Amino acid sequence: MSEENNISNAVKTLSAKIEKEYTEYIGEVKSSASEYAFTTGKQDIDYTISHAYEIAIKNEINLTIHYNAEKHLTEEQISVLLGCENTLDEIYKEWIETDTADLADLISCAAKVADDISASAPTPFYFNSGGRK
Repeated sequence: MSEENNISNAVKTLSAKIEKEYTEYIGEVKSSASEYAFTTGKQDIDYTISHAYEIAIKNEINLTIHYNAEKHLTEEQISVLLGCENTLDEIYKEWIETDTADLADLISCAAKVADDISASAPTPFYFNSGGRK
């Protein structure tokens, strides 16, 4: 299989992972909204509205990865993002820290998350080679 096919398959896997995380997040918001309504006596829409920005940006991250990851992320960055416990949350946190309103920066946030994780990862120790690579 060619390297291009490998990247394309990795992007599809990453896109599916983020789509799943987004769907789970929306389910959590719905569940929390119902709980909020039950415990406070206020309408659950109040809770949902208070999370509207996060919902919108996480949806944009989902779409950005789906349509732009293959063009703008390296194979290593895609691999690192696949290894994240919650990629969507990590990219969202970076977006908030970046403090920009330009949605085109979302893919840069994804790249930065991957690069930061790679930079903080310990160098693997290879027993057969006698040390670190």
